Amino acid sequence: PRSTYDVRWQVVGGARTTHRFFDSSAISPSGRYVCATRTRREGPADVTPGDVAEVVVYDLQKKRKDRFPVAYRRPTAAWDAQLGAQVQWGASDDELYFNDVVGTRGDGAPIVRGVRSDWQRGRETRLPTPVYHVTRDGARAAAPRDLAALRMTQDGYGVVVTPEQLRHLESQKDGVHVLDLRTNATAFLELSALVAAAELDSRPRAVAGGDARKGAECHRHVFHVKWNAKGTRLLVVVRARGQGCPRGDANHALTVNPDGADVRVVATWLRDGNHPNWLEDGRLSMNYEGKVCAFDDVEGGSCQVLSERASGHPVGVPGRGDLVVTDTYAKEHAAFGLEAGEAALRVLSGGDREAWLGVFPVAAFGTMPTDVWRCDAHPAFDVKGRRLALNVWVRGSRRVAITDEIDWDALLKRRDLWFS
Repeated sequence: PRSTYDVRWQVVGGARTTHRFFDSSAISPSGRYVCATRTRREGPADVTPGDVAEVVVYDLQKKRKDRFPVAYRRPTAAWDAQLGAQVQWGASDDELYFNDVVGTRGDGAPIVRGVRSDWQRGRETRLPTPVYHVTRDGARAAAPRDLAALRMTQDGYGVVVTPEQLRHLESQKDGVHVLDLRTNATAFLELSALVAAAELDSRPRAVAGGDARKGAECHRHVFHVKWNAKGTRLLVVVRARGQGCPRGDANHALTVNPDGADVRVVATWLRDGNHPNWLEDGRLSMNYEGKVCAFDDVEGGSCQVLSERASGHPVGVPGRGDLVVTDTYAKEHAAFGLEAGEAALRVLSGGDREAWLGVFPVAAFGTMPTDVWRCDAHPAFDVKGRRLALNVWVRGSRRVAITDEIDWDALLKRRDLWFS
């Protein structure tokens, strides 16, 4: 664009640190701490089963020169290269959640369970299920049945196992763990029940080529699991893979109550779509058919265009229902007029109007030896919607950064920054 808001930002994490994802902030509820996963290497090869990383917490109030001290560190082998150990905050600075390996199965595959750490008092509680996403009020958590199974459709988001161990998971029941964090009561939403309620098997094929091939296999897998802002509904991303699937290789954004009731297929896409996420008002946002769209939480919702150009990871601004922020991928730099190794943070206000918060360094496309180590910004807001945590590429490594507070009213008044 012609100019940017140029929000100020600073690196918090040391070398080889990343925050989790764009749907949960690394910034603690009080704003004092930042949580992250720190790895021992970034390539050259993929993550190896059993590799150990660290859960770390940085204290923003004790900066020493240009560094923030580590207030807490804890090793874990339950992580992958994009989302780390799923490190995230609960309702307060005293509730830190992540995953750890607590044992092995008969085939040697890791048994992964969530951990709730009251890290300032040195106390931990092992949870009965893995953790993927925690509600803002810290009341519930949800996770795919087995985090290792996420690698059946994409690397980087769960836990790493051997190819043979991954094949064993194919025959197990898939689904979603729902955990009450106050009582430790658990429920399991079987994927087969969600598929039946959504009638995915009876829906017509959405691509050229006619009906699904008879006798061909269809494998469906739970991928992302996300709570809405109120903690009352779940978004479950289901990926179908195989020529026997009614829609071929398709992806579905399902929403469901925590008890498995009221299943809705909000959106289905083939290749041209990604990153569905809850907005503050209960709609879903995502990149869809080349656009950034919002969908009402209804069966077969239609795209409400937020931008004619899709990119990155669209996320709503807490307290500002009229605004969405998204980053750009490193591989999208040319399409947005950026240099290699640059990513923009775009503010979308509807009506195809946008402004840029700034341009940030990321690893240039192809820099990392394998794609699983790529540097995606994953912009995520604090609870007030004023600061962002993001991943940046500084001094040859991924690092966690945070922005200064953003004055949204001032930004909206800057007519010189907005363009279509």
